[in-house]
Amino acid sequence: MNKKNVIIASILGVVIILLALGAYFYIKEQNRKLTLSYLVSQCKEVGAYEEYEEGYADAYKGTKYVCYNKDYNQLVKFKEDEKSSQETYAFRVETPVEMGNSGDKFEYEIARIVVDTVNPKASKCTYNYRGKADWKPCEEKALIKSLPEISIAKERAYSDLEPLLKEMNERAKKYYMGENSEYNEAKAEEVYEKYEKQLDVLRNTKL
Repeated sequence: MNKKNVIIASILGVVIILLALGAYFYIKEQNRKLTLSYLVSQCKEVGAYEEYEEGYADAYKGTKYVCYNKDYNQLVKFKEDEKSSQETYAFRVETPVEMGNSGDKFEYEIARIVVDTVNPKASKCTYNYRGKADWKPCEEKALIKSLPEISIAKERAYSDLEPLLKEMNERAKKYYMGENSEYNEAKAEEVYEKYEKQLDVLRNTKL
């Protein structure tokens, strides 16, 4: 092999090594983005959080985060108790629409995952949190990869729910302001029934 060929071979060898290193670090970075710790790091902690659940006497203690993510804008992390090895991560969307006269904004959940830090095989997730029957075995990366798809499906369902929610709010305001002449109870009940049905669609998203 002459000197020229040696130089070419050396250059090609260096290029191959650099490409391999680039691919390695790219894959490593992409995998890092598919972790809950990374998603939490992209959000801003806003304080302590308590969540109550039917059938559970005490509140779940946790931390609430505001997120600047196209798929969700809230993330809540909590445990049943301090001794538990299970950590729950709930991905949610807070909308601009208020719920009645409370001043609270309507929010819906994209998905949640329970990670068992002692036994990873016990991890489980759900897209439709309405009770134990909705929980399915899942992996952290698989859930994170599916968040964009779930978010789109939930957003479609919410787009049909939003006008009903706004109409309910308007009717409630008229009622509490004493504008009874403009309040039609039968119509209000009809709107509420439609709202309940669409809310069920939102909570039972199918992928």
